[in-house]
Amino acid sequence: MKLNNKFKLFYVFIFFNMASLSMGMGDRDFLAKNNEIFGKKEINKKKKRKLSINLEDVLSKDNSEIINNSETEFDLKEELGSNNQDFFIKKGGGNYSERKIIEHKKFLTFFEFEENYNKKNELDSQEFRLVLQEYIRLSRKNIGESSNFIGNKAIDGRFFEFENRDYGCSGVLDVFFGQKIILDDNSKIAMHADIHADLDALLELVQDFINKGHLDKSNPFKIKDKNLKIFFLGDYVDRGDNSFEVVYFLMRIFIENPGQVFLLRGNHENVSENIDFNFASKVIDSIGNFDNISKFYNTLPSFVFAGVKEDGGNKINYILFTHGGLEPRFNPHLLLSDSRSSVFQIIDKLDLSWLKRRNGCDNIFEKFRKFYGDRISNIILSRDLGFMWSDFIIEKLGLINNNYIEYSERGIGSFSFCHSATLDLLKAYSSENYKVVSIFRGHQHHGMRFLLANCYGIYNSWIKNNGLKKEEDVDKLEFTLNEEFPVWTLGMPVRGQIKLVKYMLNTYAILNLSGEFKDWKLNGFNCKRVIKTN
Repeated sequence: MKLNNKFKLFYVFIFFNMASLSMGMGDRDFLAKNNEIFGKKEINKKKKRKLSINLEDVLSKDNSEIINNSETEFDLKEELGSNNQDFFIKKGGGNYSERKIIEHKKFLTFFEFEENYNKKNELDSQEFRLVLQEYIRLSRKNIGESSNFIGNKAIDGRFFEFENRDYGCSGVLDVFFGQKIILDDNSKIAMHADIHADLDALLELVQDFINKGHLDKSNPFKIKDKNLKIFFLGDYVDRGDNSFEVVYFLMRIFIENPGQVFLLRGNHENVSENIDFNFASKVIDSIGNFDNISKFYNTLPSFVFAGVKEDGGNKINYILFTHGGLEPRFNPHLLLSDSRSSVFQIIDKLDLSWLKRRNGCDNIFEKFRKFYGDRISNIILSRDLGFMWSDFIIEKLGLINNNYIEYSERGIGSFSFCHSATLDLLKAYSSENYKVVSIFRGHQHHGMRFLLANCYGIYNSWIKNNGLKKEEDVDKLEFTLNEEFPVWTLGMPVRGQIKLVKYMLNTYAILNLSGEFKDWKLNGFNCKRVIKTN
């Protein structure tokens, strides 16, 4: 029997009055926490507690779910929000098993979000928390399922449990994983690197995407082109002033476009870096709980191999999208050879010895072993993971550097790879059925800033003339792809760091994947920079 809204409201009212008769300490805590939902009147401990519910205000700051009735008894399919999971216990006077009713809250529109920023209003912390909850819920559909992972080894569900308690950082462990996807040969990939809390640069990117028809003008969180994927290459926070707003935007565009937005993990998506750059303290001051930001970080793949079948055949050309660079101690072959069009793999241990076991790679193993020493095999630590930390040796005057690997200026665990080391490792990554042909990344700006600026924001360390075909139009650059020179670095927006107008860059690239690798087209674009004065 279906009940109309008046009866539903009546039964909800009756339920909470009945529930109030047998409340213990936990129930009183529940009422105190959810005072805003239920409009709780003054409580007389010796009298029956009276509650009233306004269904229009049913989604409080603490809850994304609310109770509804079934016939004349109440069954709760899921707790009233994760913050109340301790309060709903089966009691003698009622039959409460769990039932879920979701009231969808309307998040800020893009234009409300932009207006708040332009008015210098802080992003509402509760809005941020609700969006973060929804983002984690959607992410869990993919990376929370063991069947989506190599070896059915998925991420522990505890990494997705959103905490509403207010406390600092309890030391949520990092989890690292990678992804492989197969794309249609008419796909286009847009990519942008190292936003570093520069919301102005992100809004400029949005406007450029709207102008070019990539985003919906009426809802700029929405991608218009079904063939377009957008890759953000990590380092979303720190350095700038708007880490919260940048993360909020990225979560919103991810939520609006399932399967079209890829958020990679950079070395700054890391609590130790956030402490150094004071973002950790800002998180605790604003939303009270750094663990939830850590859980956002743990939804981000450290790399994505995006593959396209060549000429409709079985051979696949892969592009490695990452923040930093290479990781010789990770064996990608289980991932790359898997028949699924989308699959993930946990990275829980690094082991260089896979190179020694692979045919024709003995010499590569020996070269890398000299540098990694006793770090050939170890449990993964964030500082160790080359996908997030590695660099490439900058060649000078077109000369190929003779050093195979150099220690990076970033410190312990970080290495820089020369041209020959890179080609050797990509060869080891490849097989008869697939080949890794290009790498797109960000991360490396120290020592490269003027190179990036002179190349209009996209730089290839080893190719003559940077592979640039067309130099006269800074707003639309065309590059030649070449397997022999596979690494492309995108610069970070350099507002205010380089004073010359020529270098006020905000660069993104679009890669068209039609046809064979030799037919792929790489174009670079520079958004119109808006110079603001305080």
